[in-house]
Amino acid sequence: MASIPLGGDQLTRVTFDSARVLRSGTHSRTERFDQLSPVIEELFHVQQDLLEVCEWYLYSDSFHIG
Repeated sequence: MASIPLGGDQLTRVTFDSARVLRSGTHSRTERFDQLSPVIEELFHVQQDLLEVCEWYLYSDSFHIG
């Protein structure tokens, strides 16, 4: 059976790991989610936080000289 990559943010990874643990006692490979591998962690929210900090730094009145 071929493996299927699964991608998502950190919350998706934690949720999927919990689901995998809950289904670890099932009989078939499909029911255990064994075919879903590797889990690729994508840093959506980290990138968003970085952009928000950069925007705040660039456009905040407290950092402007004037």
